[in-house]
Amino acid sequence: ASPPGDKMILNSGVLSELPSPGTVGMKVEQVFALKVEWESEDPVTGSAVQHQSGFWGFKDVEYLDTVYDLKTKRDLVYALTREELSEDLQACLYGLDNLLQTGHDTVTLKWVFLQTQGKPQFKITDVTLDRGDLESVVTQHLDSLVSMAQYAGQKGSLPVLSVPPNTLKCAD
Repeated sequence: ASPPGDKMILNSGVLSELPSPGTVGMKVEQVFALKVEWESEDPVTGSAVQHQSGFWGFKDVEYLDTVYDLKTKRDLVYALTREELSEDLQACLYGLDNLLQTGHDTVTLKWVFLQTQGKPQFKITDVTLDRGDLESVVTQHLDSLVSMAQYAGQKGSLPVLSVPPNTLKCAD
């Protein structure tokens, strides 16, 4: 989906749900980077294998222990549910970075979905998670990274177009 336009944002009424411009301590469009290290067992030898990876991105709005992310959807029926948001890798990475930066025990993730067709509307999905919740989701995805790296290693190189699409992740 394309970035929301100023008119769409203004007409949706969503600004009343966000921290006011100029709020002390609010961060807007900030880049973040996380380095993650973990260990897994080699399936052939049984020995421990060390891994490291990095994640980076841009957080739309961050204020104290709350991270906001603006998303556009053709229709709000495609907005994430609280359960889906609590298991979303991007959301959990943003939340984990917030906890590491602030030292708080929990973080609230507020995903703001703007409808792109029809009447300007928005829906907010929010969830409050602790470090254990976030690390659990990230750990599940780290296992996938190892599998992808092993698969790519077996195949030599892995052209992007050879990976089958997952149409279940293409809601709109």
